[in-house]
Amino acid sequence: MKKIDIFLKEEVSLVIDDDLDICRNAANVGIKSFYFKNSFSPIINENNLNTVTNWGEIYKYIVMSDNYE
Repeated sequence: MKKIDIFLKEEVSLVIDDDLDICRNAANVGIKSFYFKNSFSPIINENNLNTVTNWGEIYKYIVMSDNYE
C-alpha cells in the first residue's frame, strides 16, 4: 500500500515529509503538504506545496498563520 492510500484511508489533513513525490501526491488530492527541504534539495515553488527547512517554519505556518485551515 502506498503512503497516499494510507493518507486517504486515515483522512490525513496534513503531511510533512522530505520526499517531494509524497508531498506532491498528497497536495494533489487536497492534503496540506509541507516539503521538508534539506540543504541539497531544490527550492520548490508550487502553489499547493509549502517548502520548509526547519520545524520553526512549520510551527509558524500552522499556529501563527491564517493560511492553515
